Amino acid sequence: MSSILDMTVEIVKAQAAQRRMGPREIEEAIRRTAAALRAVAAEGTPQEQPTPAAPPTAVTAEQAARRLGVTRLTVYKYIRQGRLPATRQGRSYVVRLEDVAALRKTLRPRRGRPARVRRRAARPAAARRSR
Repeated sequence: MSSILDMTVEIVKAQAAQRRMGPREIEEAIRRTAAALRAVAAEGTPQEQPTPAAPPTAVTAEQAARRLGVTRLTVYKYIRQGRLPATRQGRSYVVRLEDVAALRKTLRPRRGRPARVRRRAARPAAARRSR
């Protein structure tokens, strides 16, 4: 029982250090923390089964760009134009996967552009010797 009390005091001290707490708040925090610690001690240490991660339903603009096969700036352009609905979360955009899939269907397939080879201009033989 004393270990629960010690842990309770340490937890409440840490909470009180983070923000200013009045005497009633400290008392209430001690009660809640002690009750929670007692409940955990009574149950024993529960073995939590890891839950499989759910597939994402939304992606960032950069991830959407990879899925669409375009640049990140093009995704921002689509968002500005209203072609790709997105919401702001902080300073970045979040796009639903359904919207990315719908836009991908409407985009034209990109044709690979052949690499441009620069060739040297043929110089007359006299010009080559003068070097």
